Amino acid sequence: MAYVQDGTLWIKRLPDGAARALAAGNAVYGPKFSPSGRWILFHDGDDLLRLVSADGQRAKSWVGSGQWLCGREELAVYLGEESNRTVVFGESDDWNTPRRTFFFSDPIGTMSADGSRRAWETSTRIGAQLFAGAFAGPGEPRLVA
Repeated sequence: MAYVQDGTLWIKRLPDGAARALAAGNAVYGPKFSPSGRWILFHDGDDLLRLVSADGQRAKSWVGSGQWLCGREELAVYLGEESNRTVVFGESDDWNTPRRTFFFSDPIGTMSADGSRRAWETSTRIGAQLFAGAFAGPGEPRLVA
């Protein structure tokens, strides 16, 4: 189990393991294990995405937001409005070299179970809109609501 207490990310093996601190930050929230359980992705404040190994030995961070790709030891990182890029990183190169780069004008949003589609929200002065479209490949996004 991974959890946040008093600005620190903790890990504890259930049911009776000892709690161990992995990382501290300014505003740590939202820890999520990788599909293998070897890594934990979490946010620190509004714009810092951090990754730490479950043993606490390795760490990486990016300015942006991101999420695990479904069923894969791959991480999609949205690098923000300035670049409009989503970059996919993997464990095999220690999360350093992008495997793929996509140019999205909006954050990744929520992925489908097979990782082929995504849904995301955009907000403007006139309100919010919900879109759906392919994660990668051809096809224009479709306004849903």
